Amino acid sequence: MLRKEPVDRIPFTAYENKVIPGRSERELRNDGLCIVQRYPNFYRVSTPSCRTEVFRMCENGRATVRTRVETPKGVLTASRVETDSGGPVWHGERFFSGPGDYAALKAYVQDQTYLAGYEAVRRLMRSKTLHTVC
Repeated sequence: MLRKEPVDRIPFTAYENKVIPGRSERELRNDGLCIVQRYPNFYRVSTPSCRTEVFRMCENGRATVRTRVETPKGVLTASRVETDSGGPVWHGERFFSGPGDYAALKAYVQDQTYLAGYEAVRRLMRSKTLHTVC
């Protein structure tokens, strides 16, 4: 597909919390369904030279989340709307909106340091909710 060539099948996926375990789920997996289980990240990202502020405003069961990142080369802003029901997230503004954001975005990416953060995965494994689906 990425090479713009015909494909033999279209991928079929669902999150683990959207599939009810049982005979139907087993049949779907046998027919090629890939169940995606979301795990906590095993790493953390630090940006020591950047300052990040997150503002959250709630109204009518929806939260508007605005993020502002000050980098050594400029400011990046983004916004999204979340619902209490766990429905889709709607992005209003992205960090990158045009060529004027290149310098700040590059500074933000170059400032990122990755740190091990295995404790969240350890907690999940201890709670026995981590399991192999496929």
